Amino acid sequence: MSTQTVEALTRDEVVAIGFNGDAELLDLWSGISYKIRGSASRDYHHTDYQTATPADTEKKMRANGGKRNFDPRPVLMTLKGRRIAASTHTLNHSKVVAWNADDIVGTLITKSGIGAEPWYEKDLNGNWRPGSHFCLYFRDTAAIRGAKPGSWDDRMSQMCLVALELAGGRGIQATAAAQPDLPLLASCDESAIWAFLKGKGLNDFAIAGLMGNLYAESALIPTNLQNSYEGPLGMTDAEYTSAVDSGAYRNFARDSAGYGLAQWTYWTRKQGLLDFAKAQGRSIGDLRMQLDFLWQELQAHEYRKVMSALKGASSVRAASDIVLLEYERPEDMGDAAKERRAKYGQGYYGKYAGGAAAPQILRPPGIFEPYAIKTTGPDLNIRSGPGTDYSVAGMIREIGVFGIVEEAYGQGASSWGRLKSGAGWISLDFARKVNI
Repeated sequence: MSTQTVEALTRDEVVAIGFNGDAELLDLWSGISYKIRGSASRDYHHTDYQTATPADTEKKMRANGGKRNFDPRPVLMTLKGRRIAASTHTLNHSKVVAWNADDIVGTLITKSGIGAEPWYEKDLNGNWRPGSHFCLYFRDTAAIRGAKPGSWDDRMSQMCLVALELAGGRGIQATAAAQPDLPLLASCDESAIWAFLKGKGLNDFAIAGLMGNLYAESALIPTNLQNSYEGPLGMTDAEYTSAVDSGAYRNFARDSAGYGLAQWTYWTRKQGLLDFAKAQGRSIGDLRMQLDFLWQELQAHEYRKVMSALKGASSVRAASDIVLLEYERPEDMGDAAKERRAKYGQGYYGKYAGGAAAPQILRPPGIFEPYAIKTTGPDLNIRSGPGTDYSVAGMIREIGVFGIVEEAYGQGASSWGRLKSGAGWISLDFARKVNI
């Protein structure tokens, strides 16, 4: 493949090129491309577009497994000969349509058909109005809008980094000026981690097995300081990270505290991480830096067995076990730990692997033992199925105790539980088991 250049531009820079006509988007997770017709948005932080033809609509939907949602996807836009890292989604909408900003996927009201011509849809009063479109976000979206870390706007902007990484995996080089201006990935962004590893050429089993272990170690939080050291050191995750970055804390390598995605602990590995961060001019808690360091570690002779197994992985469990036993090497490497980490990995496989969108039951029917949970907050959506791609069937308004009779993996949560009442499914990320 010939080497090309991809740019991480701002919204204004894209508009200056002339985004008022035809362009092409390459969905970097699926490899499917489709044509669009763009225009500068009335909003100030992104641009709008429509698919050029119904055939392009079909391609766009196929790229997302046929699902319509606001989940961010990394794309490479070709516009007047230039290639630009961006992000988009697959749920068309218009300014006359309202949604609950706290649950943008679940309570969208419009059900207009994507690709329908002309581009009209019914508003809340049943009147036909123009304006159905998709959004295209760029690297400065979150900064311009003042978005909070982890918000939808933030994740859309962060996805530009994912687009850069995946474009690199396709033989397209990022411009030298593109990377330093990207926002710091200092919060959990599992889609960015998946895309980074995918861009390195690992198969889905290997990525899922590795991510399951990273989740077990740090919950995918790059600033994670080992919990048992927060008290003795008198610092939170953020305080520890800041002290290391500023040089106020000088015992990072030798304090024996696990830190970061992989909970690096042994002094030589922590020193290596620190040196690597300084060489890149990045925070010790920067996600991109830690991913680069992790990948560099895995290429070392010491981990050749791990890389060999990951490259040939034929199951999530096989990949998970080799990472546990030969890379992470925690104190607990027993059967329960193996099963738990593989379960985490299977969740990521079910969520991100191509062709694996169907929910996977955690335990075979007939073996599952029902249990009780207590929700950790109010206003928890009840879904018609295990995933945010299923419709909202109701809501738990108050904190309470409920019975769970089945578990499954699905989009939008590490696992889902089916309510004993038969009302539907809830995210188990917002609940904890209790004894009654």
